[in-house]
Amino acid sequence: MVFIAAKCPNCAGDLQVPEDRDSVKCMYCGSDIIVREAINAATASVNIENLLSLAKNAFEAKNFKEAFELYTRVLEVDLNNHEAWLGKGLSAGWMSTLAEFRFQEVINGVEKALEYVPENLKEEMKWHLSYDISSMVSAYETLADNHRINFAELEEVRVEFILQCRKLLEALEF
Repeated sequence: MVFIAAKCPNCAGDLQVPEDRDSVKCMYCGSDIIVREAINAATASVNIENLLSLAKNAFEAKNFKEAFELYTRVLEVDLNNHEAWLGKGLSAGWMSTLAEFRFQEVINGVEKALEYVPENLKEEMKWHLSYDISSMVSAYETLADNHRINFAELEEVRVEFILQCRKLLEALEF
Protein backbone atom coordinates (compact mmCIF):
# COMPACT_ATOMS: atom_id res chain seq x y z
CA MET A 1 0.00 0.00 0.00
CA VAL A 2 1.39 3.42 -0.97
CA PHE A 3 0.86 6.41 1.33
CA ILE A 4 0.94 10.02 0.14
CA ALA A 5 1.37 13.26 2.08
CA ALA A 6 -1.94 15.03 2.56
CA LYS A 7 -3.52 17.80 4.63
CA CYS A 8 -6.91 17.67 6.35
CA PRO A 9 -9.08 20.41 4.81
CA ASN A 10 -10.87 20.91 8.15
CA CYS A 11 -8.07 21.10 10.74
CA ALA A 12 -4.99 21.42 8.45
CA GLY A 13 -3.41 18.38 10.11
CA ASP A 14 -0.58 16.73 8.19
CA LEU A 15 -1.60 13.23 7.11
CA GLN A 16 -0.29 10.22 5.24
CA VAL A 17 -3.21 8.75 3.29
CA PRO A 18 -3.43 5.53 1.28
CA GLU A 19 -3.39 6.30 -2.41
CA ASP A 20 -5.94 3.60 -3.24
CA ARG A 21 -8.75 4.90 -0.97
CA ASP A 22 -11.47 7.40 -1.86
CA SER A 23 -11.99 8.70 1.67
CA VAL A 24 -10.52 8.39 5.15
CA LYS A 25 -11.07 9.80 8.63
CA CYS A 26 -8.71 12.49 9.87
CA MET A 27 -6.73 11.16 12.82
CA TYR A 28 -6.73 14.63 14.41
CA CYS A 29 -10.28 15.92 14.12
CA GLY A 30 -12.15 12.75 13.11
CA SER A 31 -13.83 14.31 10.08
CA ASP A 32 -14.37 12.38 6.86
CA ILE A 33 -12.07 13.63 4.14
CA ILE A 34 -11.82 12.91 0.44
CA VAL A 35 -8.32 11.61 -0.27
CA ARG A 36 -7.83 13.49 -3.58
CA GLU A 37 -8.78 16.81 -1.97
CA ALA A 38 -6.44 16.20 0.98
CA ILE A 39 -3.55 15.37 -1.35
CA ASN A 40 -4.24 18.47 -3.46
CA ALA A 41 -4.30 20.63 -0.31
CA ALA A 42 -0.91 19.30 0.74
CA THR A 43 0.71 19.79 -2.66
CA ALA A 44 -0.75 23.28 -3.09
CA SER A 45 0.99 24.42 0.10
CA VAL A 46 4.43 23.24 -1.07
CA ASN A 47 6.46 25.57 -3.23
CA ILE A 48 8.64 23.21 -5.26
CA GLU A 49 10.80 25.99 -6.67
CA ASN A 50 11.68 27.19 -3.17
CA LEU A 51 12.50 23.67 -2.02
CA LEU A 52 14.68 23.10 -5.09
CA SER A 53 16.49 26.38 -4.49
CA LEU A 54 17.12 25.47 -0.84
CA ALA A 55 18.29 22.00 -1.86
CA LYS A 56 20.71 23.39 -4.46
CA ASN A 57 22.11 25.87 -1.93
CA ALA A 58 22.61 23.11 0.63
CA PHE A 59 24.33 20.95 -1.99
CA GLU A 60 26.65 23.79 -3.06
CA ALA A 61 27.48 24.40 0.62
CA LYS A 62 28.37 20.69 0.86
CA ASN A 63 25.56 20.09 3.34
CA PHE A 64 24.62 16.87 1.59
CA LYS A 65 22.38 15.52 4.35
CA GLU A 66 20.15 18.61 4.21
CA ALA A 67 20.22 18.60 0.39
CA PHE A 68 19.22 14.93 0.36
CA GLU A 69 16.28 15.64 2.67
CA LEU A 70 15.11 18.67 0.66
CA TYR A 71 15.33 16.84 -2.66
CA THR A 72 13.32 14.02 -1.06
CA ARG A 73 10.63 16.52 -0.04
CA VAL A 74 10.41 17.73 -3.64
CA LEU A 75 9.96 14.15 -4.82
CA GLU A 76 7.19 13.57 -2.29
CA VAL A 77 5.22 16.20 -4.20
CA ASP A 78 6.57 15.78 -7.75
CA LEU A 79 7.85 12.28 -8.44
CA ASN A 80 8.79 13.25 -12.01
CA ASN A 81 11.19 16.06 -11.08
CA HIS A 82 14.49 15.25 -12.78
CA GLU A 83 16.47 17.86 -10.83
CA ALA A 84 15.34 16.37 -7.53
CA TRP A 85 16.17 12.82 -8.60
CA LEU A 86 19.62 13.89 -9.71
CA GLY A 87 20.30 16.01 -6.62
CA LYS A 88 19.10 13.29 -4.26
CA GLY A 89 21.30 10.69 -5.96
CA LEU A 90 24.41 12.86 -5.97
CA SER A 91 23.82 13.94 -2.36
CA ALA A 92 23.64 10.29 -1.33
CA GLY A 93 26.92 9.61 -3.12
CA TRP A 94 28.70 12.45 -1.37
CA MET A 95 27.47 11.11 1.98
CA SER A 96 29.29 7.82 1.35
CA THR A 97 31.61 6.63 4.09
CA LEU A 98 34.07 3.77 4.22
CA ALA A 99 31.42 1.76 6.04
CA GLU A 100 28.64 2.68 3.62
CA PHE A 101 29.36 3.26 -0.05
CA ARG A 102 26.07 4.68 -1.37
CA PHE A 103 26.76 4.56 -5.07
CA GLN A 104 23.70 2.41 -5.81
CA GLU A 105 21.62 5.41 -4.70
CA VAL A 106 23.57 7.57 -7.14
CA ILE A 107 22.79 5.14 -9.96
CA ASN A 108 19.10 5.01 -9.02
CA GLY A 109 18.86 8.82 -8.89
CA VAL A 110 20.69 9.28 -12.18
CA GLU A 111 18.54 6.71 -13.96
CA LYS A 112 15.35 8.36 -12.69
CA ALA A 113 16.66 11.82 -13.62
CA LEU A 114 17.46 10.64 -17.14
CA GLU A 115 14.00 9.11 -17.38
CA TYR A 116 12.30 12.45 -16.63
CA VAL A 117 14.70 15.04 -18.06
CA PRO A 118 13.54 16.71 -21.27
CA GLU A 119 15.21 15.14 -24.30
CA ASN A 120 17.00 18.37 -25.28
CA LEU A 121 18.82 18.44 -21.89
CA LYS A 122 19.82 14.78 -21.73
CA GLU A 123 23.26 15.03 -23.36
CA GLU A 124 24.26 18.05 -21.30
CA MET A 125 23.18 16.24 -18.13
CA LYS A 126 25.26 13.19 -19.09
CA TRP A 127 28.31 15.36 -19.67
CA HIS A 128 27.95 17.03 -16.25
CA LEU A 129 27.35 13.64 -14.65
CA SER A 130 30.65 12.28 -15.93
CA TYR A 131 32.42 15.12 -14.13
CA ASP A 132 30.30 14.81 -10.95
CA ILE A 133 30.76 11.06 -10.68
CA SER A 134 34.50 11.26 -11.40
CA SER A 135 34.89 13.87 -8.65
CA MET A 136 32.90 11.73 -6.23
CA VAL A 137 34.93 8.63 -7.04
CA SER A 138 38.19 10.56 -6.65
CA ALA A 139 37.18 11.84 -3.20
CA TYR A 140 36.13 8.37 -2.07
CA GLU A 141 39.35 6.86 -3.40
CA THR A 142 41.39 9.38 -1.39
CA LEU A 143 39.41 8.49 1.73
CA ALA A 144 39.90 4.74 1.15
CA ASP A 145 43.60 5.13 0.34
CA ASN A 146 44.27 7.20 3.47
CA HIS A 147 42.55 4.52 5.54
CA ARG A 148 44.67 1.85 3.86
CA ILE A 149 47.87 3.77 4.57
CA ASN A 150 46.97 4.46 8.21
CA PHE A 151 46.08 0.82 8.89
CA ALA A 152 48.41 -0.94 6.44
CA GLU A 153 49.45 -3.56 8.99
CA LEU A 154 45.92 -4.97 9.15
CA GLU A 155 45.18 -7.66 6.57
CA GLU A 156 41.43 -6.93 6.53
CA VAL A 157 42.09 -3.28 5.62
CA ARG A 158 44.03 -4.31 2.53
CA VAL A 159 41.20 -6.64 1.50
CA GLU A 160 38.62 -3.88 2.13
CA PHE A 161 40.67 -1.50 0.00
CA ILE A 162 40.66 -3.94 -2.92
CA LEU A 163 36.88 -4.32 -2.62
CA GLN A 164 36.48 -0.54 -2.44
CA CYS A 165 38.58 -0.14 -5.58
CA ARG A 166 36.31 -2.62 -7.36
CA LYS A 167 33.28 -0.53 -6.35
CA LEU A 168 34.99 2.61 -7.61
CA LEU A 169 35.73 1.02 -10.97
CA GLU A 170 32.08 0.00 -11.27
CA ALA A 171 31.08 3.57 -10.50
CA LEU A 172 33.40 4.93 -13.19
CA GLU A 173 32.14 2.38 -15.70
CA PHE A 174 28.59 3.55 -14.99
